[in-house]
Amino acid sequence: MVTAFGLALYRGPLGQNRGLLERNLRKGGFSGYLIVVNEAYTVEDQRVAAAHELSHYMKDRDRFTDRLVDNRMYSSELDNRVEEEADKIALYWLVPGKHLSRIRKEVGYDNAEELARVFRIPVQEMKIRIGQIRRRIRWSEI
Repeated sequence: MVTAFGLALYRGPLGQNRGLLERNLRKGGFSGYLIVVNEAYTVEDQRVAAAHELSHYMKDRDRFTDRLVDNRMYSSELDNRVEEEADKIALYWLVPGKHLSRIRKEVGYDNAEELARVFRIPVQEMKIRIGQIRRRIRWSEI
């Protein structure tokens, strides 16, 4: 998904940070931006981090100059809202509600662990996505 938007995707050591978005005309894709995800994290966490950073690229790239690092320890309240929105968009992309509904009906998966495995995201992220959907509609109806 990241490369389809013209960004380059790398894995690297990022300490406690999940990922970063950087403007880099030399190493970035045709957009001139790159995303780095933390190589120490699981593949599932890396997928969420990449989608999160892609969300920042789509919505927030005009808010920073050259580099945006996902480090919640140093975030302000405004930054926290921006980060929460990026998290929400990332999960929306990775677990579209219609696909989740179809899999629940066709396969009968009904718990977060099974669904997380199918969508290749961490269980905690799946629980968050299920909560987002539950707030919109009654879970038993999908």
